[in-house]
Amino acid sequence: MTDNTDTDLTQLGAQLAETRAKEAEILARLTQLVRAEHACGMSEYKLAEQAQVTRSTIRAWLGKK
Repeated sequence: MTDNTDTDLTQLGAQLAETRAKEAEILARLTQLVRAEHACGMSEYKLAEQAQVTRSTIRAWLGKK
């Protein structure tokens, strides 16, 4: 049996890095959209519901901690 541990670790590490980069990009886009919709009058409750996060998260994204 061949030991593929190094290859598996390398591949999984690369996949994780790629996934984290995608997550960061999506989070930045979502945060920007939340701020824009809030500026247009959408409530924090509605934003949280649609973005599938908590209202506390919305408030943090809006700088209201």
